[in-house]
Amino acid sequence: MIERKSGTGTTEKRLISKYLPTFFETKIPWWPFVLAGIVLAALLGVASSMGNVLPPAYVIAGVAGVIALVVIMQRPEFGAYILIISVYTNISDILTDRFLPSINRPLIALTLGSVIINYLLKSGRYTRFPTPAKLEWALIAFYFAIITSVIATPYKENAFVVILDITKDILVGISIYITLNTEEKLKRGFLVLIVTITALSAMGVFKVVTGSEATFFDMARYSEFGQVSFGELRYGGPIAEPNLWGQVLVSSLPFAVYFLKQERSGIRKAQYLIALSVILLALIYTGSRGAIVALTVITPLLAIDMRIKPINIILGALLFISLLLILPDSYSRRFQTLNVFFNRNDENALEQDESFVQREAVMLAGIEMFRANPVFGVGFGNFGLRYWDYATNLGLESDATDVDYEPDSRYAHSLYVEIISETGLLGFLTFLLFFVTLYLEMYRIRRRFDAYEIRTDWSSWASALAMSVTTFLISGIFLHGIFFRYIWVLIGLCMAAISIASSTQTVKTANSLNGARNK
Repeated sequence: MIERKSGTGTTEKRLISKYLPTFFETKIPWWPFVLAGIVLAALLGVASSMGNVLPPAYVIAGVAGVIALVVIMQRPEFGAYILIISVYTNISDILTDRFLPSINRPLIALTLGSVIINYLLKSGRYTRFPTPAKLEWALIAFYFAIITSVIATPYKENAFVVILDITKDILVGISIYITLNTEEKLKRGFLVLIVTITALSAMGVFKVVTGSEATFFDMARYSEFGQVSFGELRYGGPIAEPNLWGQVLVSSLPFAVYFLKQERSGIRKAQYLIALSVILLALIYTGSRGAIVALTVITPLLAIDMRIKPINIILGALLFISLLLILPDSYSRRFQTLNVFFNRNDENALEQDESFVQREAVMLAGIEMFRANPVFGVGFGNFGLRYWDYATNLGLESDATDVDYEPDSRYAHSLYVEIISETGLLGFLTFLLFFVTLYLEMYRIRRRFDAYEIRTDWSSWASALAMSVTTFLISGIFLHGIFFRYIWVLIGLCMAAISIASSTQTVKTANSLNGARNK
């Protein structure tokens, strides 16, 4: 409960949450369940090893699963924290690549199941579901536009898998949204994200600087798609894709920036400064020009919003330029090629930039897909499979022979071309509707707390989230959404912040009413 101080005789206001515990809820202690879970997990491991029935990896997974089950049932928000870690480390895909069980789907089911069970049992762990509002309805509209595009297209080879994957990604955001329903839980979610992305960035920086072959269980890898910069493989993080990992890193920077400004402790400021530096360096090592362009665009917006002094902006720019100059030659030369995109009059330079030529080809094919299927598109997730049909008709791949559509599939290299070609006008308009509504709601909650001149941390959180999503969407001009799950983490955090802020209301206290009567 937050109270705003006021003078005698004036109206005193405070913000309180309407989601208060009721007298009918039973507070159930959590430690007996954790202890029971550990004992049960240990027995499971012993029984499996004695019978030689399951491989050791499955035994370990079973033990971890039982412990996670007990903990998440008692603390549903832990499911959201683990999901954030799982998404950013890409651990679920890493496990499936090693023929081990995936963890994202069980985590989503466990987290949402915990919410429902705690709600029905009135355990006090989860008391009320968020009330659907404009943003939630806009999300539902976008989701149904995606499903409609899959159903309406004649290309239904992977329809079930596509629907399952996008539903899973959206449920990641929903799980975060409904479980991080208090200020404390939401802030921990931010911290989990920052710590995770900083740790991953540190692994990458160590790997590149030292030339180590260590991959840290595949969480720090070079490109597995043959992406090179002047003869050297580029750093691709846990997804082994430099451009997309650069997009993830650049969208994480606003959190470190705003938390750095908000923090008053000198030690914690130093920690956030180190995190910011490590993430920025890892971003540079990806060699992603799209991410650097997004960083260049978002930096002035951050400076204006945070009211950073011009001299500090100049010093920061000089520091960044100096950092680029001392980098190995392959990185500095990589970013110098950005001149190609800004100097479009130099046709020879454009033709020599293979990346630009490929992007131009796939974008033209995407536009042609939209022209041929303007309402529903070619179906969500079908761009790569349909690329060769349209590219061949346009004469873009006239030299291609013996094309195997699935292994040789191409990506849109633009989130917006991908959406409009795959889902048509219906999907693109609902996509815009959702994000416009999201920004309006984030602006509303920031204005609300600014008006009371209290809870300045909320203003920082709202700004960090809005800037993070903006950075992701800016980089999306040059990058597609194959790893769309990352933005759903950000969306889940945004929706949680909006819900918490909307659950507060302004009331007049008894003392302020008495003061008004006496006056």
